[in-house]
Amino acid sequence: MKQRIINLLEILEKISDGQLVGGNTFDYVDKIIEKATINEIIIENELVAFIAYYDDDIKSKQAFLTMLAVKPEFQNKGYAGKLLEKAISDLEVKNFKYMGLEVLKTNKEAIAFYTKHGFYVDELRELKYYMKKTI
Repeated sequence: MKQRIINLLEILEKISDGQLVGGNTFDYVDKIIEKATINEIIIENELVAFIAYYDDDIKSKQAFLTMLAVKPEFQNKGYAGKLLEKAISDLEVKNFKYMGLEVLKTNKEAIAFYTKHGFYVDELRELKYYMKKTI
């Protein structure tokens, strides 16, 4: 799993001029493998999409979506929506109340996607929006 995620993130990092992870990809992948829930879509033994979110804040019942990544040639085919819907469904079962995420203010496609899926801008930050969804 680790190498597949690194490979996909490295492709997306090149496209985003290094703004996707915002640091060392290897360290980031180690962190999400250790601490996040990860769901993948694999087609013909190839990772085409994955979602990673933290669902360990039992007290506040708030999850945090740290990554939703889709290989470029598989984008706009519904994979991101399926992964997000599955994550939200899993969080509902665990009685979570919210899911939050950060998105670059310049990433209009992602903002539109998350808005379509019920997220709203909860907080303005320097270069990002903090978006939130009530589950």
